[in-house]
Amino acid sequence: MDKPGVEYDRRVLVFAPIGHDGGLTQDLLRRAGIDGFVCSSVDHLIGEFVRGAGVIILTEEALDDRGFARYLVALVRRVAALNDQGVKVPRRQKAAPKPPPTAPADFMKALRANKKALAAFTAFSPSHKREYIEWIGEAKTVETRQRRMATALEWLSAGKSRNWKYQKQG
Repeated sequence: MDKPGVEYDRRVLVFAPIGHDGGLTQDLLRRAGIDGFVCSSVDHLIGEFVRGAGVIILTEEALDDRGFARYLVALVRRVAALNDQGVKVPRRQKAAPKPPPTAPADFMKALRANKKALAAFTAFSPSHKREYIEWIGEAKTVETRQRRMATALEWLSAGKSRNWKYQKQG
């Protein structure tokens, strides 16, 4: 059964057939904020891999000359069998789209007083509108907010997007 809150397609599987490396690696990953899961056998590794994983880490003992070939052959056979059975890893669904941006009242009042700026702002896509709205909203002081609104009106009157400096010319 899947654990709530675990993003299975982003977790790290640690294949550690013997020794303490698996636990040490898992602890290191946990301290870095990464969900790590230790597998001690090929069957365990494949079972967890089918549930979902972003990365598989092999510890040194998994790379042992005698053992690794056996593990690798078993893994390839098992994965081939799963492939033949048509087992598919479910794909992550796309994130829900962001809601349309809501402009602050004082910014809308200033836009309505400048017809060219209002026309440009209205014609922009929601993401371009959001760039201006967030930039103005992130101001920490009233003075900065007023300065940013004045700059935004100037740029919008010229039909420029928020990051116009970085757009290709031509």
